[in-house]
Amino acid sequence: MKRQRLRIHPHPKATSIKKRQSRKKITVRIYRDLIRKRRKKRISRKKRLRYPIRKRKLRRTNSRRTSRNHRNTQTVELHSKRPEGLYKTTSEWAQHSRLRGDDPVFMEFHTNEAFHFTASKGLESPLFTENIKPLPSAFVAVIPEGRVLGEEGSVITPDNRLLWDVSLQLLPEDQHPVFKPEPLGPLIETQGTLAVLSFFSSETYFHWLYDVLARIHLIRMSGIIVDKYVMNRNIQAPFQDETLAMLGIPSDKILFTYPNMNLKAKQLVVTSISMHSFLEYGSWPFQFIRQELYEKQDFRHTGCDRIYISRAKSDKRKILNEDQVTGLLDNYGFTTVVLEDLSVAQQIETFSSASVIVAPHGSGLANLAFCHPGTKIIELFARGYTPVCYWEMSNYLQLDYYSMVESGYLEPNQQHLFEQNIMLPLDRLEQLLCLAGISRI
Repeated sequence: MKRQRLRIHPHPKATSIKKRQSRKKITVRIYRDLIRKRRKKRISRKKRLRYPIRKRKLRRTNSRRTSRNHRNTQTVELHSKRPEGLYKTTSEWAQHSRLRGDDPVFMEFHTNEAFHFTASKGLESPLFTENIKPLPSAFVAVIPEGRVLGEEGSVITPDNRLLWDVSLQLLPEDQHPVFKPEPLGPLIETQGTLAVLSFFSSETYFHWLYDVLARIHLIRMSGIIVDKYVMNRNIQAPFQDETLAMLGIPSDKILFTYPNMNLKAKQLVVTSISMHSFLEYGSWPFQFIRQELYEKQDFRHTGCDRIYISRAKSDKRKILNEDQVTGLLDNYGFTTVVLEDLSVAQQIETFSSASVIVAPHGSGLANLAFCHPGTKIIELFARGYTPVCYWEMSNYLQLDYYSMVESGYLEPNQQHLFEQNIMLPLDRLEQLLCLAGISRI
């Protein structure tokens, strides 16, 4: 009988574990080999391309630096130059900006407004006739990286052009002071937001009120927060500081222009000029100044009831026979007032207290904004110069307006019609007082 060998078979679980372990070892070896091969390829490639890559990077960075430097040099050169060309209107600049892909801020206010003006009264046919007039809209725009040049406070766009409609001068476009071939001062840059309120005749009381300060109304309507205001004094006058204080604008928020000024701001805020044609205005400048300087202040109304405004201290539009005129007006209870002797507050109190005002055309009548509705106004003109501004203001503020036009005379040192002095016939003045219902006292 043969002896049989006993065969011992391993447990099935044990064999499966060994197989797994061997497979793992094989896969690990394969992966290691693959990783080594890839590393060798990378290292060899780096060795071949190391220096060319560095050179390329250097070339790129150098080209970027040169292009940046070139751009900066161009910008500095542009901002150190006087403007080349102009935009007639700010809306034209805004359209050009949109075509370049920019999104300029340009807001319009007081749109689609019209006003019914009643005719002026007088001894002859009405000087100003009744009409319904459409009033132009106003705007506020933001000029990024804009500049303010010179004592006149001209506004320059980023592409180095003059904005004509907010930098007005009584000159042809090509004779604007900003185009004079004179060196500019050093460029001064600010990161703030500046509002430009310059005007060519800001030294006169009327234009200071309605062509400079009144435009603050538009900035407030826009909601734009302004760091400082840029203004031009032309001639420093006490009424400028007094009215700024009444508006609550401190001196550290004002930048006054100076000769050869070259100021660049991160943002320039510009507004339309209040005067939309020669001495013609909408109602908003007068309403704003009345509200800010009169209605928000505390006045006692202790002035005279009937006043005559003398221009004795002026060099134009004087009444040549003023002694005779004041003698006649004394019989009607008029008090002669020289406005140059009064502060702004005293002028406001004088006009707000009066019921009848007789005056030759001049800046003093800017105070009509502070009169009560129904106040009788008699404005005296020389022939050849009869602006509509105070007739329009009287209509807006519901004043009773009369006009008288007489012969004008130029002195040897006078050249323009607006400078004419007036010879006033006493009999015609007395007839006009009678027509206005003003009796002797």
